[in-house]
Amino acid sequence: MQIQLDDIRYIEGLKDYVKIYTEQSPRPILSLMNMKAIEQMLPESRFIRVHRSFIVQKSKIREIERNRIVFGDVYIPIGDSYKQAFMDFINAK
Repeated sequence: MQIQLDDIRYIEGLKDYVKIYTEQSPRPILSLMNMKAIEQMLPESRFIRVHRSFIVQKSKIREIERNRIVFGDVYIPIGDSYKQAFMDFINAK
């Protein structure tokens, strides 16, 4: 199954699988792949890892609340080890 990069909102890692959340589908797409592998496939200019278990598309970030990114009723935490890179990205906008 082909997924358009523009359609991806965020990706959640679950051990050896990833859940890809898209704009078009109410349910995530499950893929047998780990976070490191998918992170290396995604263009760094468009995606940022914000937590051990989450990668988000930079252009889809609309709301940040405390140490979390908000996608509607979903809250994605910003991990301590990823916070500096995320803040650098936000400040460079």
